[in-house]
Amino acid sequence: MRFLKVFSLIIFPILLLLSNPIFAQTDPGVPDTVKFGEWKACVPCPPCSGRAIVPVEFFNDEDVIGFILLLKESQILDIDTLLFAEEYSEIISLWGLGIGDSSGNEDISNSFSVGAVSFNDSIPPIFESKTILHLYFAVIDTGIASLDSLRLKLPPGDVFTKFTLPSADEFVPQFLKTEYHITPTPQGDANLDGEVNLGDVIYLARYIFGKEPIIFDKCTPCEDINGDGNLDLSDVIELAHYILGH
Repeated sequence: MRFLKVFSLIIFPILLLLSNPIFAQTDPGVPDTVKFGEWKACVPCPPCSGRAIVPVEFFNDEDVIGFILLLKESQILDIDTLLFAEEYSEIISLWGLGIGDSSGNEDISNSFSVGAVSFNDSIPPIFESKTILHLYFAVIDTGIASLDSLRLKLPPGDVFTKFTLPSADEFVPQFLKTEYHITPTPQGDANLDGEVNLGDVIYLARYIFGKEPIIFDKCTPCEDINGDGNLDLSDVIELAHYILGH
């Protein structure tokens, strides 16, 4: 199975590093939390497929030296890769992405795991939810997309979402499922909030002058407004004229 192959090569060493003979417990203090931030999706129609970025946010009231996230994605999503937030990319020593297969096994299909461990530093307490990493998905179709936690029985033991502390204690964080209605991206939606308004003009202008990043490269509906193959001030003018009705 593709999942087992990738899991064994990449996630298995991380599991060994994070392993603890004591079964993971629910955090007895302020519950640690894993949740998702604001989704961003670029889905031009046709073909009504594209990409999505989902921030993963942590809240932890103690240092964390590693974690495992085991997640189930809805069928219109296909995990592609991930990117740690800049301030955490230097902390994480080893990470892996295990991807499920489509063998028909309901437990494994449309599932994936993210594992990470730090040898030198730890992820310090985060008392307000903060983005640790971004998940990048291919979007197969429009509709309701969802991400939820999962538990699998795989060697060397059950795999589930958990945090590991420097003491080697393991806690199961509170997990908040999320759903997002993926709709066709309208022409001119530069900030990918699902609407076309003055905010998109400002965002596009700030990007051209180097003040904002474009969320997706080559997202034609949200970047190249006049369809000339270039991204420049003429796109800002075109979008402003459209919004003002000129």
